[in-house]
Amino acid sequence: MKGGSPIGIPSAPAIWLPGERPGRKIVTPGIEQAERLQGFPPGWTEAAGGNGRGRGHRWKLVGNAVTCGVARWVGDRLAEPGSCDPTADTPLNLGARWPNTAWGASGEAFVADVSFWPRHDTYQHLTDVVAPAEASPLSYKGAAGFLNRTSQAKLRFVEEFILDVKEHVEAMAP
Repeated sequence: MKGGSPIGIPSAPAIWLPGERPGRKIVTPGIEQAERLQGFPPGWTEAAGGNGRGRGHRWKLVGNAVTCGVARWVGDRLAEPGSCDPTADTPLNLGARWPNTAWGASGEAFVADVSFWPRHDTYQHLTDVVAPAEASPLSYKGAAGFLNRTSQAKLRFVEEFILDVKEHVEAMAP
C-alpha cells in the first residue's frame, strides 16, 4: 500500500477478484479493511480523521505504515539477533554481477548465503482480510487510468487480468 500519489491524492489499493460479476472484479478496500491488511485493528487511524481532516489522513497513515508483522520481525531480530555463520559465504569477485545480499570488511566483499524468506508464517488469503462484498468497485476514472498505464508499461500482465480490467472499465463507464 502507499500513502498517496505524488501530488498528494489519497490512493486506495485495488484488488482483482477474478470470477466476480462485471463491475465487481476490481474493487478497493475500505479504510478499515486496509488497516487490517497492514495488521492493525479496524479503526486504528480513526483519530486522524477528526478535526475536519477527512479520510485522506487515515489513508496516508495506513499507506505509510510498516506492516505490523514486518515491524515485529525486525524488532525481534534487534532484540535477539541470532548468530551468523559466514563460512558459507563466498568472495564477491570484482566485476561480478551484484548479488541480492552481500557484506564487506577490510576491503573484501562476500556474497551472503541467506534466504529471501527468513521466516515462514501461515498464509492468509487476501479475501480472508478484505471482504469482497464490503469493498467498493474501482471508479471508472481509476480503472481507465490504470488500463491506460498498463499499455505504456514495460511490465507483463496476465492476459485474463487485462481483460477483466477492460471489462470493469466498460461496466463502470458513465
